[in-house]
Amino acid sequence: MLTVGGEAPEIYKRLLAEFEQVARQAGKDLSSMPRLIELTVGYSENARAEIAMYMKYWGGATIPALYGQKIYTPAMTQQNGAVVGVETLTRKGCFSTDPDEHTQFLRKYRETGFTHLYLH
Repeated sequence: MLTVGGEAPEIYKRLLAEFEQVARQAGKDLSSMPRLIELTVGYSENARAEIAMYMKYWGGATIPALYGQKIYTPAMTQQNGAVVGVETLTRKGCFSTDPDEHTQFLRKYRETGFTHLYLH
């Protein structure tokens, strides 16, 4: 299973529980099935510049409708990204110069049940 981060932990707990239930029903070995999540992070001496860079190229990817409403073109993604605020991005990801903040951010996803964390 592969998903993206930035939502409330309850959403992921429910998603993982449903994944595990369906896997069991299908007779799958859960211990061999990875649970992957892509997380937005930025580690830099200048967190503001890191956020600005992310917003420039990936701001539109933080809009949930991108995945369900057929927003396919780069122009549409750019248009949607223009309305994403810094608050949204900092709530969904971790942009910091403090390694402990990154560790805490990543730990909550591991504790939720993800086996692999992909950092973007």
